[in-house]
Amino acid sequence: MQFDPWGPVVGVLFEDNSSDAVLGALQRAGISTSFNLTEQEEYSHQTRKRAYKGRVDSFYAQLDEGGKRTVTRNLAVEIAKSRQGPERLNEVLGRVGWEFKDGELKPQFGSPVVQRFSSNESTSLRQKAQVLLEKLHERSTPGGRPVDDVRQLETSLDKDEVIGAFTYLKENGLVQTFSLPFAARISARGVDAIEQGQVVSNGRGEDRNLKQGVTSIQEPSARKTMPDKVFIVHGHDRGPREAVARYLEKLGFQPIILQEQANQGRTIIEKVEANGDVGFAVVLLTPDDVGSKVGADLRPRPRQNVVVELGYFFGRLGRSRVCALSTTGTMELPTDFAGVIWEPFDEHGAWKQVLVRELKASGFEVDASKAI
Repeated sequence: MQFDPWGPVVGVLFEDNSSDAVLGALQRAGISTSFNLTEQEEYSHQTRKRAYKGRVDSFYAQLDEGGKRTVTRNLAVEIAKSRQGPERLNEVLGRVGWEFKDGELKPQFGSPVVQRFSSNESTSLRQKAQVLLEKLHERSTPGGRPVDDVRQLETSLDKDEVIGAFTYLKENGLVQTFSLPFAARISARGVDAIEQGQVVSNGRGEDRNLKQGVTSIQEPSARKTMPDKVFIVHGHDRGPREAVARYLEKLGFQPIILQEQANQGRTIIEKVEANGDVGFAVVLLTPDDVGSKVGADLRPRPRQNVVVELGYFFGRLGRSRVCALSTTGTMELPTDFAGVIWEPFDEHGAWKQVLVRELKASGFEVDASKAI
């Protein structure tokens, strides 16, 4: 088994460079995605870097294997030329069995990491990954504060085992990662893996249940099926709401629009809770209200119920299962949401590709050809 060097390489770039330096390196490396930022994303160096990281990871996920190798190598070249230099790059790459040498990324076949995890130990690796995942489950939640460095968590694993297990968790979407190379929090998919209670062989001829304490993780294809319902949070603009609802239906999902559900004498928030058993939420940010700080000029902003429901679904589903689409980038939003990435709801329909990408990243099987 050979680990993907992309995570360590991009992690080194983001760890202590300014947002301007990061952007320059990404562009020179040939990463051709949109780096236009919303007002909230422009808030600080950290919010800009978080926005860049999300766009870069999405870009990378859509490449074929040749494209992935090319952009990873190009980015490594840029880092080696920077003040960080090849020493820092190789320090991190060596932990996952790679090195940057003579202008190329090369596997270290004699690396202890590769030796430890390459010889028919896939089940053992899943067990180690489960140990790390359970510890992350204790220390973090989807959408919550991440752990700064998973290597510092108290587990039964040694340093190399943690690095190998962490790589496995990242490759299977069980954790959410950040600009620091070993910062992470458990993802909604990771919570599912722990809570599903499926029986998996632990490699020693013993079949036991996860909830009985055995540390093993199912392969992604066997994970729990998520509800095919998608909640649509919206304001007064019916156009985007109807467009998203009809597109979701074509993809095979059931859109949940609150005003179409029976009241049964409940308050609005009670209706949201009662209909919140969904696998995903789309939040439409449209400029239906105006507001400002005392004494400042009025600015457009979403309806307050939209902001409340956005926060509600962040907490209920985790940020990875919420896609926020904005019809304009100039709205006033709560400062607590600074750094959250809002995707544009554009008239050309590019938002559809964004929505499909986010659904796939959350573990749904999506066939975009159904909507053609």
